[in-house]
Amino acid sequence: MKAPLQLANQRKEDTMNKVALIIKREYSSRVKKKSFIIMTILGPLLIAAFYAAAIYIGIQQSDQVEVLLLDETTLARTSEFQDTDNFRFKSYTGTVDELMHELKENNDTTFNRIGVYLPGNITGVNAAKIYYNEPIGSEKQAELRETINDFAEKMKVLKAGIDKTAYAEIQTRLNISAIDVNTNTESIEEIKGLIGIAFSFVIYLFIFMYGVQVMRGVIEEKTSRIIEVMVSSVKPFQLMMGKIVGIAMVGLTQFLIWVGLSAVLMIIIQGAILPDLFDPSTVATLNEGNLMQSQDLMQSQELINAGENTNATKINSLVQVLMNTPWLKLIILFVFYFLGGYLLYAALFAAVGSAVDNESDTQQFMLPITIPLVFAFIISTNSIANPGSEAMIWFSHIPFTSPVVMLVRVAAGNVEWWEILTSMVLLVLTFLLTTKIASKIYRTGILMYGKKASYKELFKWLRYK
Repeated sequence: MKAPLQLANQRKEDTMNKVALIIKREYSSRVKKKSFIIMTILGPLLIAAFYAAAIYIGIQQSDQVEVLLLDETTLARTSEFQDTDNFRFKSYTGTVDELMHELKENNDTTFNRIGVYLPGNITGVNAAKIYYNEPIGSEKQAELRETINDFAEKMKVLKAGIDKTAYAEIQTRLNISAIDVNTNTESIEEIKGLIGIAFSFVIYLFIFMYGVQVMRGVIEEKTSRIIEVMVSSVKPFQLMMGKIVGIAMVGLTQFLIWVGLSAVLMIIIQGAILPDLFDPSTVATLNEGNLMQSQDLMQSQELINAGENTNATKINSLVQVLMNTPWLKLIILFVFYFLGGYLLYAALFAAVGSAVDNESDTQQFMLPITIPLVFAFIISTNSIANPGSEAMIWFSHIPFTSPVVMLVRVAAGNVEWWEILTSMVLLVLTFLLTTKIASKIYRTGILMYGKKASYKELFKWLRYK
């Protein structure tokens, strides 16, 4: 006769073997489906296509805009309004009404035409106007506003009787950097926040996609009565855990394939569309331009084109942020919250699936599950402006929102290790508690047919021994 300890170990081993068989069945049956294979291949191709389209659109030169310059100051010169890649300037003689009428009646579709009105007392009213029939992009608009402001500034200098050469020597535009004392590098908080939001979005999407698959799988097995055969050989809890873990492995497999293929495709696309990005001479030229930036800023003519230097600085700052991002820490935490968040919500989705007979009946139970997830994502997207807010701190610890919110905080920095550990422990404990509650609903609900469950019924099932 076996000892009690041996019997207990034998039961544990049998339980693990049964759960492992269910996991294997769920995993193998799903990865062999045509839909899984198609989406696994199609996903990276779509991501790469969107990436290529974004790069291609970004590097295209937009059409040049003709600017009709109505200058009542009579002081505008070609030195102030020089033609650029985006604009070509043309003097206009007439009234504002005539300018507006001409823009309305412009039937030439080969190029866009706008008007700029410079009032005679521009330095007094401190205003100018841009008229358009078809709007121009925000970048072009910003460039045109900067050109007009430069002109107005020079008019004020002329009116004050200040020597323009002396003014150009003392005029200063500072390149002000925000330095993170932890890394001693320039920091762009928006980019850091976007990195965290990207990780959080993947978790958010994964929980919904594969959590719903768990629910649908339970409903299918329940309506086909296969579940009655399965529970005769395994316990409901073993069946639920095997299904949850098996589908999690399917999702993780698909995600890893997506990451690998997408990375390879993006590198190929980047090398094909932007070959100069990997050209050493281009990198050397960019670095040389940054070294001379401080000298250029002292010259008034270069002040007009200061945007180019600023863009180079932003590119370097972006590279620094990407290089100084704690990728290893983020990836480790991503895997934990990726799995922890899924396991927590998948147990709830499984409970919902066991309580209904068809998918249309799940709506009343889905709302309490989806609200925390949606709310967490909204909080995360609004956190870029203030990543250290009280709301972010609290929701990064609450288990139902922490899988989405915490990664945004970690990417932005300034999260203590004990905060991360506390969040992780709370998530694990809540998962265990939720699984226990969900298993009680599951073991009763999977054998209930023909009756729509209510919240009152669910609470009754929780009290069953």
